[in-house]
Amino acid sequence: MAEFKLNAGAKIDLLNRGEVREELARAVNWMQEIYRGIRVRHGSTYVDVGGAGTVPATYLEGPQSGFTWLLHRLTIAAAYTPASMNLGLYASDDAADSALVVARLTNDNEPKEIVRGGQQLCVAGTGPASTRLWITWMAWEAPQPLEWKLLS
Repeated sequence: MAEFKLNAGAKIDLLNRGEVREELARAVNWMQEIYRGIRVRHGSTYVDVGGAGTVPATYLEGPQSGFTWLLHRLTIAAAYTPASMNLGLYASDDAADSALVVARLTNDNEPKEIVRGGQQLCVAGTGPASTRLWITWMAWEAPQPLEWKLLS
């Protein structure tokens, strides 16, 4: 920072050359994100279900701050799919178990839900005892100012 003292005794802080360069680079990067349009995101994970059949809260990633996801596919597969599998998908700002329920899931359900930057996706509920569940997901991502493109 450059600092100057006026005759009135007030101090004014100005950006120096390096700080101006950093701020301009940050603005240009954001504009590039806006112009790149919609991007497809996908991932997978697994969770081991205990003997009682309770699926522990499994957190998937969520969109970065300033971005929005439209969740298109969330698949949960097991060696076998019992009728008693009852899983919920939650979106949370603070990753709390009491978060907003986005959708009730069964195997190969296709929710189309908006998830905003800073939220995490969480899968929890009951499933087949003593087995491994595979979770895969796919979402479209856009900068929040272009969120309307996800819905059109």
